[in-house]
Amino acid sequence: MGNNANWNNLRGSLFIILVFVATTSFAQNWQLVNSIEFDQNITALSVDGVQKIVLGFEDGEIKRYSTKGVFDAGFDQSIFSPCTIIEGWNNLKPFVFYRDLQSYFYFDRFLAFPKEYPISTTTDEFVELATIGTDNSLWVLETTRFTLKKIQESTGQLIFSVPLESIADMRRPTFLRAYQNYVLVADGSNGIIILDQFGNLVTHRYDLRDANYFQIYNDRLIFTHQNQMTISNIFGPSKSEVIELPINCKSGVLVDNSYVLLTEKTMYIYKKSD
Repeated sequence: MGNNANWNNLRGSLFIILVFVATTSFAQNWQLVNSIEFDQNITALSVDGVQKIVLGFEDGEIKRYSTKGVFDAGFDQSIFSPCTIIEGWNNLKPFVFYRDLQSYFYFDRFLAFPKEYPISTTTDEFVELATIGTDNSLWVLETTRFTLKKIQESTGQLIFSVPLESIADMRRPTFLRAYQNYVLVADGSNGIIILDQFGNLVTHRYDLRDANYFQIYNDRLIFTHQNQMTISNIFGPSKSEVIELPINCKSGVLVDNSYVLLTEKTMYIYKKSD
């Protein structure tokens, strides 16, 4: 009896020590560089062409930060509409779509002097998501049948349209991004749909059904869900890497070896040691 009790006590002590060592080791792998809490909910995220972080807020404001959390520029005139999508890869002409306004804006490189373009000049339907292409085109996803349209922005001419209902079980589209000769649509319930520049289905990534927002970097898809970041080849899951994050978050990006993680109102910037 005494030996069994001693053995059970020893096993319990070993378990506690192992948990403590594992927890300490995990904590030591992550260094919090900065955290910034905002008054408004964060509703949009982008990484610009010089690896700065661009955030959009529920009141329409935009703020840009370095990977150390240093404020760089911003648009602080509230327009009382949440930012839906920000595309900052063109530093000279950042793009912002406001769903509630049914308008998109171009800003200058200082995030100033916005020019508004009503989406009604391109379609008569309500637009759920909109983004810019790499060939002076505009991509819009309409609510009706989740029809995806590619439009020549300078003329407003329709290049083609495809109802995504006919090729995928679209339920809850959350993000739209053009990349090279492809366009990607994230569905919060059904993964990421990848189409070519003519609207033909390339692949449907059912394995990424939790990707409400995603980042594309060097042909890699990067997205976060709760306390995990998944880094995957854009066209297939064969080389996916899953990283355990130090916090639960709603979205995040990887920028210059910095992990930028967002909750509703806070931006956390972490570094990870090997």
